Amino acid sequence: MILEDRTTAAELNYRYIYSLFIGMVKRIKYITATFLFICTFFGIIAKAQIKNDFKEQFSELTATDKALPASMGTNYYMLCFKSAKHLQQFQHDHAVIFHRQLSNLIFVISFPKSLGVINFQQYINWIKKATDDWKLSPGLLLHKITHAISFPSTFFVSVYNTAIFVHNSKGKNISTGDIGAGNTFILKLLSINHLNDLLQDDNVYFIAAYTPHPIEELQINTLDLSENKINLLHSKMPFLNAEGITISIKENTADTTDIDFASRHIYNPLQSPSISVHASIMCTMAAGAGNSWYLGKGVANAANITASDFSNLLPDAATNYQQFHISVQNHSYGVGIENFYGADAAAFDAAAANNDSILFVFSAGNAGNLLATTGSYVGIPGVANLTGSFKMAKNIITVGAVDSFGVVAAASSRGPAFDGRLKPELVAYGEDGTSGAAALVSGTAAVLQQVYKENYDGALPSSALIKAILVNSADDVGPAGIDFTSGYGNLNALKATENLLHANFVGAMGTNGNIFGLNLNIPPNTKKAKFTLVWNDPPATANAFRAIVNDLDLELQLPSTAQSWKPWVLNSFANRDSLSAPPVRKKDSLNTIEQITVDEPPPGNYLVQVKCTNINTPTQQFYVAYQFDSINHFSWSLPAATDNIFPGVSNIIRWTSDTTVTDAKLFYSINSGSSWQLIDNSINSSKKYYYWSAPDTNAIGLLKMQIGLKEFISDTFIISKKVNFKTGFNCTDSVLWYWDHLPGISHYQLFGLYGRQLQPIAIVADTQFVFNKNILLTHEFAVAPLINGTSGIKSYTTNYTKQGIGCYIINLTSDLINDNTASIQLTLGTTYLIKKIVFEKLQQGNFVSIRETSFISGLNYPFTDARLQKGINTYRVKIELYNGEIIYSFTTSVFYFNNSDVVVFPNPVQQGKAITIQMKNLQNQEISIVDVLGRKVFHQTAKNLSEQVPCYFSKGLYFVSIFDSESGYTKRFSVVVQ
Repeated sequence: MILEDRTTAAELNYRYIYSLFIGMVKRIKYITATFLFICTFFGIIAKAQIKNDFKEQFSELTATDKALPASMGTNYYMLCFKSAKHLQQFQHDHAVIFHRQLSNLIFVISFPKSLGVINFQQYINWIKKATDDWKLSPGLLLHKITHAISFPSTFFVSVYNTAIFVHNSKGKNISTGDIGAGNTFILKLLSINHLNDLLQDDNVYFIAAYTPHPIEELQINTLDLSENKINLLHSKMPFLNAEGITISIKENTADTTDIDFASRHIYNPLQSPSISVHASIMCTMAAGAGNSWYLGKGVANAANITASDFSNLLPDAATNYQQFHISVQNHSYGVGIENFYGADAAAFDAAAANNDSILFVFSAGNAGNLLATTGSYVGIPGVANLTGSFKMAKNIITVGAVDSFGVVAAASSRGPAFDGRLKPELVAYGEDGTSGAAALVSGTAAVLQQVYKENYDGALPSSALIKAILVNSADDVGPAGIDFTSGYGNLNALKATENLLHANFVGAMGTNGNIFGLNLNIPPNTKKAKFTLVWNDPPATANAFRAIVNDLDLELQLPSTAQSWKPWVLNSFANRDSLSAPPVRKKDSLNTIEQITVDEPPPGNYLVQVKCTNINTPTQQFYVAYQFDSINHFSWSLPAATDNIFPGVSNIIRWTSDTTVTDAKLFYSINSGSSWQLIDNSINSSKKYYYWSAPDTNAIGLLKMQIGLKEFISDTFIISKKVNFKTGFNCTDSVLWYWDHLPGISHYQLFGLYGRQLQPIAIVADTQFVFNKNILLTHEFAVAPLINGTSGIKSYTTNYTKQGIGCYIINLTSDLINDNTASIQLTLGTTYLIKKIVFEKLQQGNFVSIRETSFISGLNYPFTDARLQKGINTYRVKIELYNGEIIYSFTTSVFYFNNSDVVVFPNPVQQGKAITIQMKNLQNQEISIVDVLGRKVFHQTAKNLSEQVPCYFSKGLYFVSIFDSESGYTKRFSVVVQ
């Protein structure tokens, strides 16, 4: 083991506390405030000592000697070595077991029973007998110290020997359940005694709190595919849609009836029984087909989707990944800020290393404004607030969020990781949270996997290669270079795909000590050269001081000039100023991603070297991705050929450019470039976006940017309004669709949903369409204007069976007004082919016409009936069409009491049928029926305003009594049973 940092733990503590002191004093302006600060400062010192003084945290203070007795048994000891050199010598001289590294020079170890007396004086500064608390995660240790652990509680428990642990747990009232991953269990413990038993078990080396209810990282309400060039990917390479790739969404389960992915959703026995809107949005952003509306189109719009329940925070079983051909898994959830390398982080690193083609993508979290409560970065504002120890894994991608202008969202969680590694690795659009940002990266990764499969004999790529491509192609945002806020930059889906298609990468297998070399020619007029090294590192042990296991080093050389460049490295010292300092070029022994960039490199033959500095496994696969950006580059990002601009409103348009002028001119054309209209003559080309109020028309458009004497013309795009699409009627054999007329549009394209995608089914020279249900067998339709033969933006896709519209009639209602008049309201879906509307009333068992109209105008028809009969009054509507067809509505009724509190009907009533006793108010009335001889044939307390009494009595005359106990009155009626 090589440790280059020789700073002692005491020195680190001193520097950390001193930097806090100086930083805070500079902000004190008044003497009183300074005095208060000094008091606070000594409180900080005390807390820092509790946090960082491992002697107090993990030792029995009675053990102070530097030479220990020969009989040390299986006790644990803390040793603070004098230097890295002394540590190496001690490891060479003595066969001891190193269990945990606490700092650069402090370790927890144990000794074989047969070990003799050792004189530690030559190696160490001090040695202490360790308590078992070193096995606890930082958060759990804090809760144990403050007595804040409640029971029963669930824990991660990692062990050295799985079989021994399972055997020893029998009879101890500890349920081991299923092994979560490798040697890690998820255990529910009933008391502090059970926790202490585990701490005293020599087979246990790590315990952390387990959160069984992770939180979704907010809901995404908007979608901007242009910020990450996904719209350009769809426009330029429409067949790269991740067909044949399966993405797993690990959280709750999406709405599997959603037409944007329903036909591609694969049931998984691991999926959650809970359905959530958040999961549906993640599926849509990652792999939506755009069937519902243009915002329903995700990145990988032909990928398969499956699900896994995030109540299990560990990776799924490898057999499940294999059975369902999962190669990307999205994790858009968090459990609160955690700053340590947990069993879950180790498990995901192991899953990625053992299942090399699976890429795990995590949201960084929405805790960017919160403080870390454990770890090295406690109390430093705006850093180290990733929401979950699983996000500390090395072989995953953690994604932060930017808005539509590449600005990192304030709530987006920041790095570094617990050990100073760069996190998050990427950012992507996610204005309302990092959930959507992760989903966009997952979808892009699936597209890249499709590209690789189609070009490399159907094989899936290593996740390390996809990670290298994504990181290397990202656009720098925020401060220049890498940083703990935006990582390696903002996702660029188009550039990533182009780099993979052009095979701008190399992979190799390294062994300890060997050096890999790649010769590359950097052409003239290169604005920037970029190289990124990535490898899937073996998992570290849970609670590791540093996560890295195998150390590789990237270097770029220009042999002709003897120049060389090392990777960019950030300062991870626990101080706000240090963490925000720009990167420097140096050897990196911390990260499993290393990146070199060179601005305006001289052309020539370069050598890319990967040095396998410290490989602790027999071999290590690695990948290097590279790209060369050209000088004087300009390209349009939005609109692309498949994008729509809305007329008469403000639309954002985008471009990329490495030139900076303030007098560029922007034009548009709607006649194929025959003439151009000036939009603005003072465009700042470096701003890269502009809000354009497009003309209020439906047309094919072009944009032109004039920079000096050069002109840059966009792809043709559509300017069109969305059509309002409605169901007119839904009859037994036919359906009518209709929509608003758009100015200047003579034809419309109708679409129907067949299988996975909307398909064009008819071109209509009208604003309505009637079809036979037996011919067009789909229920979902949309319509779009045709502009010079090109389809404009589609309407919302609508299912005619779910619009509440029957055969012409949407609704027919009736209400009693003024206690003596019926108000009837008819609402139609359409007036198509209607000749006459007739209102009918049920009288003596037959419907008779009481009003009719042949003046058909609009969709609403009111009518009042003041000639009410006592009891129930029933109405319906008859519609006569010009083709002779008759359509009847459903019936509607009102009750008319005619100044009575009770109505009984019908009278007479057929034997075996029911009479209705309708009461104006319900007051627990007693209902009795007797025959002419006074014999009671029915008695019941009224429970409803309307009571149905079956008349299975003999034919004849009966007397009905309704007794109101509150008023003391009885209403009597005679009824004839026929």
